[in-house]
Amino acid sequence: KSIDIEVEYRWNDHLEEFAQNTFAKIKNDIRSVEAMNPAVKLEFISGVQSDEVWVLGYGPRKAGSHESDLTLYEPEVPPRCFEIIPSKEGPLFKTSHPDIVKLNGESVEKSVLKSKDEISLKETRIRVSLIE
Repeated sequence: KSIDIEVEYRWNDHLEEFAQNTFAKIKNDIRSVEAMNPAVKLEFISGVQSDEVWVLGYGPRKAGSHESDLTLYEPEVPPRCFEIIPSKEGPLFKTSHPDIVKLNGESVEKSVLKSKDEISLKETRIRVSLIE
């Protein structure tokens, strides 16, 4: 004779299952960060994030539609649009998508940023200022 026992599935059980499934996929990427010298101010002057301002005091920093660091909400842009990386010459702009992401209207893969530079992608335009 078998006995049917109904087991209650509790909130803690859901949480434990979620944690085990999620934490197995998370990688702890150890990265070194450096001061951005000078700091970089990115001011959105057009696009869906118009009037938003980011101040970057350390790097490297990554911007894109799938980046949790600097998320871009412009529709149909790459998961990683560009990076801003500290360098001896100053903050370095770098992109793998020079056909979509322009610097001062030009297709450039990398360049040291200067005040008044403009990063553009689709309808979004971002003015660069360097903060000494």
